[in-house]
Amino acid sequence: MNKNVLMILNGDISKDNRALRSIKLFSDKYHVYILSSYKKKTYKDFKFENIPVNTKYKTGLIRLIIFGFYFLKSFNSIKPDIVYSHDFYFSWVSIINFFSKAVLIYDSHEIIIPMKSQKLSLRDKFFYIMEKLFINYYHIVICANKERSDIMNSHYNLKSIFIRNIPIISKKNISKNNNINRFKRILFNDKSIIKIIYQGIISKSRNLKYFINKISKNKNVQFILAGDGPELNYLSNYCVRNNFNNVLFLGKLNLDDLYYLLSKSDFGLISYSKENLNNIYCAPNKLYEYSIFNLPMITTNQILFKKTFRKYKIGFCLDYENPKSIDINNFIEFVSSNKNMMKKDFQRFNNENTFDNEIIKFKRKIDDL
Repeated sequence: MNKNVLMILNGDISKDNRALRSIKLFSDKYHVYILSSYKKKTYKDFKFENIPVNTKYKTGLIRLIIFGFYFLKSFNSIKPDIVYSHDFYFSWVSIINFFSKAVLIYDSHEIIIPMKSQKLSLRDKFFYIMEKLFINYYHIVICANKERSDIMNSHYNLKSIFIRNIPIISKKNISKNNNINRFKRILFNDKSIIKIIYQGIISKSRNLKYFINKISKNKNVQFILAGDGPELNYLSNYCVRNNFNNVLFLGKLNLDDLYYLLSKSDFGLISYSKENLNNIYCAPNKLYEYSIFNLPMITTNQILFKKTFRKYKIGFCLDYENPKSIDINNFIEFVSSNKNMMKKDFQRFNNENTFDNEIIKFKRKIDDL
């Protein structure tokens, strides 16, 4: 008889590769249940049972209280052997350690530990205090890279493990996506038009206005932004006012739509600030998503990108303090003349960084428990 795993995610499974990865980790040996805002019972060929959390609140404390109610109700009925908490929103679920023998796993999607000079908002301070109170009751804490793991271990006196954000992607059926017709209508179909894609939060800290101003001047380039955030409406209106017709905002996409777009793009953009530890030691899955689709990358100069591009010639870092340090048009020309070299490095990077290899240490840890 299979044992049960109960997961909780403040988000949509179809838009979260990290959640899908965690399901994949357990689905061969366990019956997986997951609480999420995803509305359907299942997703593709992943083996799990979704428990949709019905709430009209998209953000805020009331939404999280409703999630908490659903969790406690599901925990009582399912009686899981393993509880898996995604991200800092639900760090408190380790309280069940006082009355349950379930193995507790905390997947820290983000670092919310403040820097010495950093002033936290009331919201961030609340979640930080909650994490600080409850994180040591977990049996396993997962971080997305070694640097993050070292910070968490030192600050909270943990022995966390790190599993890099290498996504599960199958390129076999991307062209069969049912939703691609709308993209065919809005994407520039001229093959001479270069498509640069950015995916992620649309906020001031990502310096997207700079990239829009730079890229929009080149009429042979289409700049595609997939994501939402506090600056989405402002930047969208800014592009309309300035007649930047080659800049396209698509909002937040499910993974099927996103991967179709990546398969049709030519370059990938990754931009982070250095305003907190989470961004300084960023560990985005988009690095691996872009590489799987052989998209040369333009990134800011965080540690992960500098280390990666020194070993594999698959992208270039902009100097964060001086974003004009690399001219994007020159970068496009360089890539065009070095395609064969970059193709070999993409192949090497993809072969050496696989999902299957990454999860071995996690499976060993679970087996030990």
